[in-house]
Amino acid sequence: MPTLVHYHLDRYPLPHDATTSWSMFFHPLGEMNVADFLTEQLGDRQEQRFRFVGIELIICLTVVGLYVFARNLVKSLSMTVTSSDMFIPWCCLLSSFLGVATSIVALITLLGAAFNCRILIWTVGFSWSLSVTCNSLILLRKAYLILCRKRWIIYVSVPLMIPQLCYLPLTMHLTFVTLEREIGCANYYSVGFRWYWATTNALVNIFFSGIFCNIALKQYRMFKSEAWKRMARDGIQTMGLATLSNVVSCILPHIHLEYVNFDMLLVLDW
Repeated sequence: MPTLVHYHLDRYPLPHDATTSWSMFFHPLGEMNVADFLTEQLGDRQEQRFRFVGIELIICLTVVGLYVFARNLVKSLSMTVTSSDMFIPWCCLLSSFLGVATSIVALITLLGAAFNCRILIWTVGFSWSLSVTCNSLILLRKAYLILCRKRWIIYVSVPLMIPQLCYLPLTMHLTFVTLEREIGCANYYSVGFRWYWATTNALVNIFFSGIFCNIALKQYRMFKSEAWKRMARDGIQTMGLATLSNVVSCILPHIHLEYVNFDMLLVLDW
């Protein structure tokens, strides 16, 4: 998985050797194969060690992510086979499959077999966009059933979910990718992109969180100590934890201003 690096356009201008094409930024290091990057400084042992350590760390994190996604893929496939006529298992299957595919692309890139960091970043943007949308659809389905199929929840939530599909084009036009020592693939994104990503996720999840919190409060008033067991049985507990995870993932990027590695955060939230 890549490292996400925050930058201000006025404070950290684009490097002089970065080029643009069709309003997209291309940095020479982002187009370089990882194997070429590792062997570029053969005469400098310390520099080479720094580069190897950074790539090895990202590879280890990617392997962990691949294991998590593969495990979820097996469970999602089992759910889809047993309940092929239901909507939620297919969303889980697609999200897990995208995670496995992205992790494989990341390993191929980081091992220097093919591709480059720009392709990896764009793959992550595409997979992340669809996966987040799938997760939002799952929350929508559950909230729709809990509220006795009231259509207003669809009319409100769908417009909030549509901007989540714009992550890939925004990644292509508002970020640039490099390959750096001790970090590996780094995606430099602007303040505006960061706020767009956080806002689109936060609005959807705050909306669903309000619904699930309201249901939880009603359950507690009716059943007192038995409310938590009933919510666990009905899936409300799981949906509430899912929205909480999404909200936390929206807040954490705003805490740090420099290098922030979101590898495990992406895996947990994905």
